[in-house]
Amino acid sequence: MDIASNIKLLHYFIDNHLNFLTLKDSMNLLLTSKAIHKLETSFSFLVHIGQRCVDPNHPYSRAIRIYFKKLLLRFKAEVSDKTILQIKTIKDLETKYVLSRNSILNPSGIYKFQGWKITANSGHGWKVIVWRAHPSKKTCFEASYLKNRMHYTIPIEKFLTPGITVKELMERARFKGGICIVRGQSTFAHGEASLIAYDSKGNQLSKNKVSVGMFGSYARRFEEENASFANHKIEISFNPAEIKDKTIKLLRLVISGYGSMDGPRFSDAYVRCYYNDIEGVDSALDISLKKTDREITLKEESGMIEENNEFPKYDDSHSDLGPKEYDDDPENGSYW
Repeated sequence: MDIASNIKLLHYFIDNHLNFLTLKDSMNLLLTSKAIHKLETSFSFLVHIGQRCVDPNHPYSRAIRIYFKKLLLRFKAEVSDKTILQIKTIKDLETKYVLSRNSILNPSGIYKFQGWKITANSGHGWKVIVWRAHPSKKTCFEASYLKNRMHYTIPIEKFLTPGITVKELMERARFKGGICIVRGQSTFAHGEASLIAYDSKGNQLSKNKVSVGMFGSYARRFEEENASFANHKIEISFNPAEIKDKTIKLLRLVISGYGSMDGPRFSDAYVRCYYNDIEGVDSALDISLKKTDREITLKEESGMIEENNEFPKYDDSHSDLGPKEYDDDPENGSYW
């Protein structure tokens, strides 16, 4: 098999199988032969992975982003003789990687409910739990048997780059919001996620909602042995260019759910920005080995986050509710 065929095979593997393997397993497979390892460390493969992880047309993959960061940092450190084209390409991919970071600082409840605004807290209310059946003992938000709802709001200015106006951002960027929804021990659970855009007057410009119904056996042992069972990843794509003559002020990710005993569990919430073009970005913007301290950032931005979560001033908490029969007023009875 020639080199071109090997590269195609390697690309096919990454595109179709990396999501189903741990990063460690993927690295072990890529080290099975010297030929494959040599291709993996090539510049063309680095570019392929970079384009894959910052492409808004592909589903967000945490594994691919981690893998690209590792390849890029290694390439920057080990390859001293880079061409002008390689330097430009790397900078383009690196910048898009940095700019598409998750803007939700508390995606799974590690910092309790900091950053989130709870608008419905029926039944036993929202809880932050550690799901021990999950392989990594994952922290997550758990809803109730009656409908619970909360949201996280991001100002559009958070996605601006040096020299870029909000108007230009609307023309050059796409946004994606998402979350993982997992059924707990209930026989039934229903989860929803919405991505809503508001203008400066509080008018709703766009709303995309995805609903997931999950059924299963009520048995603790079954849940523990099938940790990934009924795991649904919701991803919503939003193109602001489709809203003509409108300027977005805020993006809001809303999550809600209920179940027959416990409600669904939510984790890995995100809102990301994907740029079509990034010319003119500050050269100091690069991938750092040092991770952002999200807890400190949350405390610093707490006032701004709270104010954004209260926007608009009128009550729009029911704008994301489902049919009337899913009203979360306990006086109206249960759903069953």
